[in-house]
Amino acid sequence: MDRRNRKMDPTERKITKIAREAGKFTVQAMKEEGIGTAEFDFIHLVRHHPGITQTEVREQLKIDKGAAARRAASLEAKGYLIRKPNPWDGRSQLLYATEKAETLKNSKAEIETVFYEWLLLELPEKEAESFCETLDKLYWKSKRERQNHFAELSKILSEKADKTIKATAAAAMKDETFRPNRVLSYFQEEWKILFFVTVSGLIYNLGLLAGPWFEGKMTGKLVDLLGGTGTFHQMLMLVTAYVVSIGIVQVSRYFKRFYVRRFANNVNRHMKQILYGTLVRKNRLELEAEGTGNVLTKAILDVDDCVEGMRKFTTEIFDTGVALLAYACMLLWYDWKLALLCMIFPPISYVIAEKMKVMVQKTGAAYKVQSGVLSAATLDRATNAITYRVFGCEEDRKAAYEENLSAYESAAVRANIWNTAMPPIYRMISMTSILFILYFGGRNVLQEGWTPWNIAVFTTFLSCYTKLATKSSSAAKLFNAVHKAQVSWKRIKPLLQNSKTEPELPAAAPAELNIEHLHFAYPNGKEIIHDLSFQAAPGQIIGVTGPVACGKSTIGKTFLCESPYEGSITFGGRELGKMEKTDRNRMVGYLGHDPELFHGSVEENIRLGGKEGAEEMIRVVCLEDEVKAMENGIHTLVGTGGVRLSGGQAQRLALARTLYHKRPVLVLDDPFSALDKETEAQIFVNLKELAKDSIIILISHRLYLFDQMDQVIWMDECHTKVGTHEELLATVPSYAELCSNQTKGGSF
Repeated sequence: MDRRNRKMDPTERKITKIAREAGKFTVQAMKEEGIGTAEFDFIHLVRHHPGITQTEVREQLKIDKGAAARRAASLEAKGYLIRKPNPWDGRSQLLYATEKAETLKNSKAEIETVFYEWLLLELPEKEAESFCETLDKLYWKSKRERQNHFAELSKILSEKADKTIKATAAAAMKDETFRPNRVLSYFQEEWKILFFVTVSGLIYNLGLLAGPWFEGKMTGKLVDLLGGTGTFHQMLMLVTAYVVSIGIVQVSRYFKRFYVRRFANNVNRHMKQILYGTLVRKNRLELEAEGTGNVLTKAILDVDDCVEGMRKFTTEIFDTGVALLAYACMLLWYDWKLALLCMIFPPISYVIAEKMKVMVQKTGAAYKVQSGVLSAATLDRATNAITYRVFGCEEDRKAAYEENLSAYESAAVRANIWNTAMPPIYRMISMTSILFILYFGGRNVLQEGWTPWNIAVFTTFLSCYTKLATKSSSAAKLFNAVHKAQVSWKRIKPLLQNSKTEPELPAAAPAELNIEHLHFAYPNGKEIIHDLSFQAAPGQIIGVTGPVACGKSTIGKTFLCESPYEGSITFGGRELGKMEKTDRNRMVGYLGHDPELFHGSVEENIRLGGKEGAEEMIRVVCLEDEVKAMENGIHTLVGTGGVRLSGGQAQRLALARTLYHKRPVLVLDDPFSALDKETEAQIFVNLKELAKDSIIILISHRLYLFDQMDQVIWMDECHTKVGTHEELLATVPSYAELCSNQTKGGSF
């Protein structure tokens, strides 16, 4: 098989992964010598460009002025760099690497050599030699390809891209033909399964006709046997044929039910996937307006009811429709006058069912509403149970919950009355015709009626009509189920929309962020942000602070564009609010004030489908030791909402996830509120190093790190003031007072 057609490369990128582990070991070993990766990059650049200026270093490494100055001073103090006056510019100095820096280069190479020698120790000598020869072949192959400007690899990538485009186009065409808000689309999609349902259903229902025929024949043969005109052998053959026919019918019934259930399961899964895809693309305001309980009811109960209606419809098409037609034809064959007389009553039950449609739908809709209210109340009790207990209001909340429960039960009873009480009435009406059969059929047996009958024909006719009446009442019951499904369908139909699959695109390239005259207010609310303007470049950290409830978090949420704003937010010259959601997701990473964790492992909560390991992010947020101490380490389940974690652990885990899926603009809403000062300071250092090519909007009410921010935004009653930490200290008394209070040990 062509390796290019494999879904995963045969090496599983293990060469890259081994190199990454070697790099981690090198970093660890160098840190023990007091050198970090950022400092090594600094030294490496100076070694290859002796006499470089600090400004040139900053531009090539894409770091801010302060970071460049601090690293240069640190490396000079450690003896790795020296400064010399610039003979062409007296205001600047030239940087040169020392002999110690040259030994550092050798030290890095030695560290890597130790790692790879250690790696080969477990291999036998011949196997190690063969492995090294193979690696050498691969190295020279890759080098030749590089010298050829990667022509062959570019061709392979192009072919792969073409296949992906074709597959995407085919999927898009399928999505366009499928209309999720039409019930017929689901039947069309499952046509293969419905074909098997049709075949097995026809065999089963046509086979049911054999029942009344055999029952009549056996009754007649029994009379003949008792009268001495029949033989036991004939009776035995008839019974045997009857048993065989029943076996065939029941096997067909099994397959029909199996495929009908499979059809229902497929539709249920597909419908919930579509509904879920619609819900996750709704913004927070729309979901809040919908209500948690109502969303849960629609996503679970309403979909189940719709699918159940479709299942019953599919089932009854054969179990009732085909059977009714077959039984009617059989009755008409034996005595068409009596058959027409008897079949007057079953349609009456259908008329009654149609008249009851309004009540079935009305009570069903009321039941769904109360179900949503009860779901919301149940979720509220489960979420806030501790709060109710602490404040001693359990009894009050219990009483409120009991009211919701009573309303739900009343609605359920009313709905069930109309769903379950009518079928017996339908059956009773349909069975009225048996009186006609007993009278006129008896006259036929006595040779006084419309058609001469014997006892076998009478038994067959009676049995056939009994089954028809039973099926008729089932059809009326089906109408109730369909009416109930219609109620649910009306509720979820607006949510069943074709949603294009958003491809997993890499993060956008770093660019400048420009905010001009930004105004924001929630619908029907007062203005929260008034005329905010500032610019930020990659590598900068913008601090946002202010009094309680001043709108700090709102600044962060404006980058999500869930509500319209006035003014301009541009990234790389493109207006954020006018971008497609997919493009915006490539640019903006967001961490809300409350960590949103799901019931999975530590690793799963960080990766969220990512392929790379999560260990590095755990280290960045200073969670490494705590994760190691957990029962299953990185695979430990955190519980729903991170309930098994402390507040600080949950907060850092959410931060690790945001950094794992790094974007050129990172909005972090109070990520350190539950941490101690030492941990916050260390994470801040790691954050600056990791996100040196990103713009960070850091929202916080703790200010002791704000002197390290490139800019600070002060908010107070929707008014904003932008400047450096020092500028705000000098011009904004409330900011200076808050900083002073916290410096003196005030509240953080």
